[in-house]
Amino acid sequence: MNIKAWAKKELISTVPSDIPLWHWSHAKSIINIMQIIQTQDNFRHFRQRAVGSGLYASTSAVDLMEYGPSVIHFKVKQGTEALMIHPVVFSVGVPEIFDMALEHSGWTDFHPSVSTATVCDVEQPADVIDELLDELELPCCFYTFGLYLACMVRDSRCIDFDPQINSNETVLAYHKANPEEVPMMAPHLLPAWLAKFGTG
Repeated sequence: MNIKAWAKKELISTVPSDIPLWHWSHAKSIINIMQIIQTQDNFRHFRQRAVGSGLYASTSAVDLMEYGPSVIHFKVKQGTEALMIHPVVFSVGVPEIFDMALEHSGWTDFHPSVSTATVCDVEQPADVIDELLDELELPCCFYTFGLYLACMVRDSRCIDFDPQINSNETVLAYHKANPEEVPMMAPHLLPAWLAKFGTG
């Protein structure tokens, strides 16, 4: 099977609406990210992780607090074409959680012909995903990390970022709407962060 031809047919989908995302890091890194977005540059030089090289962000505002004390909030624009990192194909995430996360985000038109009988796990998925994003000229990919839908952005032109919006305030609003959510890997960080901003 030609994975690239198959992915082009089965694993590209259009973002159904603006999808809010959060990235946690250190202040210097956040400033760098803002500059890249504002100059409409790309994130290809960012460190490679599970699904390739780029800017990683989650649809959960609180889940990745362990990556740093500072946060940036942005959205992937409605209508963006994205590579969908299906767990059966790339061994990243859990299929059932992937399906639930897409449904929660209003993604109802992605129904690829994927089965364990027809698709083998891709070895070294990050390398393959980087190649696919380049060859198919896609700005981002979506996958699941833990319980949440996540996005890896390569091209900042698919991002809607308003520098007038206070990212910390978006985290507070998210927490108010989702009080049971805590960072999976470091649950103790949320109460400390909330206390720092006067809501603990």
